Amino acid sequence: MSRLVIRLAVAAGIFVSLPEQSRAQGLSDAELWSAIVKANPGKSQRDMLRIFVCHKKDPVCQTVDTEFKGLTAAQLAAYVRKQADLIDAQAAEYESGRRKLPPPPQPSPSPKPAAGPTNGFQTEAHVLVRQSLEDINTLTAPKPTKDVNGAQFSYNRDNVSPNTVWSARGVVAVPIYGHHGPPTEDDRFSPRPAFAVAPFIAFDKVSNSNSSKISSNIDNLNFGVVSETVLANVGREKPTDHYFRVSGGVNTDFQGALKSAYMKAEWEPISTANFINAPYPQFNFNVVPLFKIRGDYMNRVGNIAQPIFAERHDALRFGPRVGLELQPVSGLGLWPSWFENFTLIATYSFLQDTLTRRNYSLFDSTLNYNIDRDGNYAVSASYRRGRLDETGAKVDQIMVGLAIKLNDLPSVTDNR
Repeated sequence: MSRLVIRLAVAAGIFVSLPEQSRAQGLSDAELWSAIVKANPGKSQRDMLRIFVCHKKDPVCQTVDTEFKGLTAAQLAAYVRKQADLIDAQAAEYESGRRKLPPPPQPSPSPKPAAGPTNGFQTEAHVLVRQSLEDINTLTAPKPTKDVNGAQFSYNRDNVSPNTVWSARGVVAVPIYGHHGPPTEDDRFSPRPAFAVAPFIAFDKVSNSNSSKISSNIDNLNFGVVSETVLANVGREKPTDHYFRVSGGVNTDFQGALKSAYMKAEWEPISTANFINAPYPQFNFNVVPLFKIRGDYMNRVGNIAQPIFAERHDALRFGPRVGLELQPVSGLGLWPSWFENFTLIATYSFLQDTLTRRNYSLFDSTLNYNIDRDGNYAVSASYRRGRLDETGAKVDQIMVGLAIKLNDLPSVTDNR
């Protein structure tokens, strides 16, 4: 029985208490990945990535898996038996007196316990800058700036028309969120609530100087508040984070004339295990399937004509938003370093007005090239076609310019 306990203790020590380190004396990440790919022809990229992480995090894997083919149960069992035999031999030497135990330590005053993380309710406020409300993603667990679309600004001059075009599109939000402290190891598989409230200003402006192009102008200024409640880690086998958001506000033009008032709601599930709104490695890219369900109620305010209110003074719409995010896998030497700075995000949204049966769809895509390491600035090219959510007006626009992003909000729900 004692020998069984010793072996179990050795196995527990292998998987719990060993620090992260790189494999054996000097292999870089690129060299390690190259060795794994060479040793595993025909194996899926996901399996090879598991071997890579094993070598990065587990010294036992580094010691036993000398062929870079992954740690097997038989290899692990043999290693545990060997360590248990060594422990037995040294314990016998202490028991026979061949090895001497050190004298017992003198009692000393017990130090005061270090202050641990508080479990009390906490609130914080931060700032986010994005291209649109959709790009805010989650308030309580925002993505890094290098992975998102930023507020976009562009200028174009056509001397033939002649025509000058100024474009600006973005949102500034100030999330104020509440939670019960940073997640601990005990929270990893426990449902964990958090919520946030964020006042925001969203702007969408396209201005043409040529009077014949005025029909292509966009003039929307949106003031509102969005709230988010998240229930994280629902389901033990394949945990899913459920994000519920409600927002309300008014749409105006840049002169301050009211257009409409609205209430919106949406549900967005995020699950790494199920690859919902979470990355899935494929062909040396991180592919993120995007999905959410949305609904809104809008009521006309003021006298500005808008296509969404062509038949009624209000609209009640529901529908999905789906899309894809594509990024090169970075840090493993699979791509040239400059190529790793690209990010492509493409979405298609559909809303049906239940009061008039009219449909509103919008395709929206943006290609970013981050020009700084943290992704706070990017050269951005976007294309959108369809009908704008705010007014129902048609849009068919290509925009190339500078994108600015800001994200100083740490995650309070992400346990990964």
